[in-house]
Amino acid sequence: MGLRFHILAAAVLLVASLSASCSRPDQIETFVRARHRDANGMYTMKVDMSDSLATYDFTLFTRIDCRPKKFLGLEDSFGVGAVWTSPDSTEYREFFYIPKEKFSDPTAFSKAYKLPYRTGVVPNKPGIWTVSFLVLSDAAEYMNGMGLICNINREDD
Repeated sequence: MGLRFHILAAAVLLVASLSASCSRPDQIETFVRARHRDANGMYTMKVDMSDSLATYDFTLFTRIDCRPKKFLGLEDSFGVGAVWTSPDSTEYREFFYIPKEKFSDPTAFSKAYKLPYRTGVVPNKPGIWTVSFLVLSDAAEYMNGMGLICNINREDD
């Protein structure tokens, strides 16, 4: 009887660990390197907003790599154009600025940025969205890429 109990307990633990590992993530990070921008210089990525009961929070991250003298010569803020495309191909456009001095992790030749972008987003059309960012600034040539962190806030969490 002792052996059966241990086998049953091991089976229960295995099933529990497998079901936990198959759960949906609460956070998804996507990063596009500068060399993988499209022909128009846009950083394009997919965003899964399939859960119609969830809200979504987004954080942008990037890094500017250049000499201190070059960094000082950059504009005070970096203009960014964003195009969100819904699953039914409807486009939503916006423009915003990233303040140059809002970096969070500086070194002599590099400045990391991690900035809240949108919070509490409820998509009007659940599904896989596409977002494209275009940096309209001289800082674009020094960015090593653009990333998006998507935090998924579910009712059951």
